[in-house]
Amino acid sequence: MIMSCAEDQANDSSGSAVRTSVGVSDEVQQTAGTELTESTICLDRQSRIDLQLRIEALGNELGRIDGNIGPQTRRAIGIWQGKNRLPPTTYLTREQLAFLEVQTDPMMEPCVPDMRRSSPCNAAEKAGCAERPHPAVG
Repeated sequence: MIMSCAEDQANDSSGSAVRTSVGVSDEVQQTAGTELTESTICLDRQSRIDLQLRIEALGNELGRIDGNIGPQTRRAIGIWQGKNRLPPTTYLTREQLAFLEVQTDPMMEPCVPDMRRSSPCNAAEKAGCAERPHPAVG
């Protein structure tokens, strides 16, 4: 379970881009990510790009943002996990991904440009970036 503290409002008003007051339950902290846990998330290419953008927004150098989870992305995931007192396996659980999204949502632009460049923005983006149920690229 992910818990957001009242301090988030203070961070929002202070201009802080990262939610530093987001906490994680002991269960999430003790659950190690594996290839199996990550495969059950079923990350498509756009979701992997979103993951890479979020990890990079936290200051990790990933090289090319391409939706391929290679050695640099794995290393950055492990560093992020360690900094957040999660088992640094370099593989995510569904709860860890949700925590990363909550932590980085304030940093992400309301409309992240479509990385494919070949397709135009969808109608929701053209209408002023209507809220999406799940943050995603494109």
